[in-house]
Amino acid sequence: TFFLPETPRFLLYQGKLKIGKGVLKRIESVDIVDKTISKIKDQKNIESNTYKIWNPITRKILYIVIGVMFIQQFVGINTIIYFTPSLFANFNGNLSSTGISFSIGIINVLSSIFAILLLDRIGRRRLFFIGLFGMFFSLVILGFVFISNSYLSSSVQWLTLFVVLLYIMFFAISLGPISWLLFAEIFPLKVRGIGMSIGAFSNWLFNAILTIGILKLTWLFKNPNDLTEVSNKTLSNYGQLFFVFAAIAIFGILWGKKHIPETMGHTLEEIEDLWYKGKKPIDF
Repeated sequence: TFFLPETPRFLLYQGKLKIGKGVLKRIESVDIVDKTISKIKDQKNIESNTYKIWNPITRKILYIVIGVMFIQQFVGINTIIYFTPSLFANFNGNLSSTGISFSIGIINVLSSIFAILLLDRIGRRRLFFIGLFGMFFSLVILGFVFISNSYLSSSVQWLTLFVVLLYIMFFAISLGPISWLLFAEIFPLKVRGIGMSIGAFSNWLFNAILTIGILKLTWLFKNPNDLTEVSNKTLSNYGQLFFVFAAIAIFGILWGKKHIPETMGHTLEEIEDLWYKGKKPIDF
């Protein structure tokens, strides 16, 4: 990070035009550099000194950011990642629970790299829906498997692992990167720092609420003398949770149709201008 430059927008706001233009030439097409500088200057003139985080425009954006973070956490991603050893404690295959956790990590990383290639080709909004649809079907299958106790069958356990990895893949190409990317793009520059901080805070707040709740629920049926024991009753309870997470995924799809903007192809100034013009997310 020692070699990273300041953002061109920050530099231009500080009056460092020459340095800002140099940074822009490194990250934008040369033919749009002057146009981008002009837009940044215009945007600076529009903004007033009283432009704070709590006004009609930024309230709308905060609602989107906090909503996305709620959906990201409550589709159960960290339940899968944190509690994989419990979910697969009775796995009959050659993989240990540690090996399964490792395979989940590998799929998460590879899918996130794949997402880099997709975000500016398919778009944030379309990937958001693709990911949620994929997670919904994965969660429904997991719910039926755990409620029916069919995970005790060796062949079904391998199917279960495959579906979990599929769920991770759909998350990593959609809600994983999109949540963080989206709120880095949609806040006006003047409040982007504090807006992103609120988004990050809400993400980890929802994470903590869900994790604490899951712990209480899963420990409820365990032998207090052996917290590593996983009973059929506990895993059946996981099945019910997967159905809850699937319902959240459907809610996310319905909510997202109205509230997720498509920011692909827009400069930060264009996005900010759309908010100023009173555009709704669907208008993007």
